[in-house]
Amino acid sequence: MIGALIRRRLTRWTDHLPARAIELHGRPYIDRFHVCTVGSLTVYLHQYHSADGDRELHDHPWAWSVGIPLAGGYNEARLRWICAERGAVTAWRRIRPWRWNLMTVNSAHRVAKYLPGTWTLFIHGPRVKHWNFLLDERGPETREVRGGDEVTLHGGTVALGQWLPPSDPAWYASAPRGSALRAGRA
Repeated sequence: MIGALIRRRLTRWTDHLPARAIELHGRPYIDRFHVCTVGSLTVYLHQYHSADGDRELHDHPWAWSVGIPLAGGYNEARLRWICAERGAVTAWRRIRPWRWNLMTVNSAHRVAKYLPGTWTLFIHGPRVKHWNFLLDERGPETREVRGGDEVTLHGGTVALGQWLPPSDPAWYASAPRGSALRAGRA
């Protein structure tokens, strides 16, 4: 009940904020709403429409960032280490409402599963690099094995690859409002 109220209020508030739809494979992934930028600190609201799915682990281009679910939540696979024999070893974490999820420039993760209706407050510091992702170069045969609270991507070479060149940092100045973004999708 509280979550539904929070979702309704966030939807009404973001109707008036600059908005950007982020898609994966031609389908809605996250709607990003710009709240404010003060110096090198930027604040967004994210409305999730899907998880990262089977995509690779990725890092963030900022010195630090924090996501705080306000409603819903998600399960995350977070990189623990890279092993020559087994590839990337990750730990599963459930990120519940109001739990802070801090990432540094050296963190890598993926949103493995999300709850419908998930909204997060997302805050980041200065941009220091490009987006990157970890690839298991064996290709689509890669599978995950759950062992305790760890998931291992078995075998293959793990390689760092660049992903998404930097976008216009002031995209929000000419972006449609949230209500227009939603109306265009309907």
